[in-house]
Amino acid sequence: MRASYSPTDTNRTPAWTGQDILDVNLVLEGGAMRAQFTAGVLDFFMDHGVWCKNVIGTSAGSLCGYNYVAGEVGRTCFLNTKYCADPRYLSMRNFATAGNAIGTQFMFEEIPDRLDPFNYDGFDRSPMRLTAVSSDLELGEADYHVLENGHDTQYLLASSSMPLVCKIVEVDGKKLLDGGPCDSVPLLHSMLMGTARKHIVVLTQDATY
Repeated sequence: MRASYSPTDTNRTPAWTGQDILDVNLVLEGGAMRAQFTAGVLDFFMDHGVWCKNVIGTSAGSLCGYNYVAGEVGRTCFLNTKYCADPRYLSMRNFATAGNAIGTQFMFEEIPDRLDPFNYDGFDRSPMRLTAVSSDLELGEADYHVLENGHDTQYLLASSSMPLVCKIVEVDGKKLLDGGPCDSVPLLHSMLMGTARKHIVVLTQDATY
């Protein structure tokens, strides 16, 4: 199998269909567009049948994990490549006009619902689970939220909302921002979950960081 993504195929079958799920947790660091490297790693995993039962992602790592859990091979790379220069996606123009560098409606509604439909059913039926890591501004600690379904994207938005250039995301009575300041590599949380004996960690910084 080769990593591919067809935005016109709205009836595509999730890549995890008929595959064995490993008793392994997958931990994904954030890093904005550096997460394009993470996307490449996950596409390789999906192409070679490496499916981990729990995915814990911070910031852009949670966005990569979202497509992985849905079995959407190539989608993260496709979207970042297609929209990286589109000011509606991520830009200082958004920040100047709306107070938010992320084009929230464009990224979390217009793209997945209309322009390049996301396989919500594939996410909802997935045998894997995604935890999005955010920073709770009132408690001063990390918030770990297991997405209930593919439309539970407010926590993805919170996890990837960078301080200073993004608005605070208020959800379920909490005030949240990017998970990086509180838990950039949520390996300890993955271990404390007690759901797996092995953990794969995908980093976006080089070995000297």
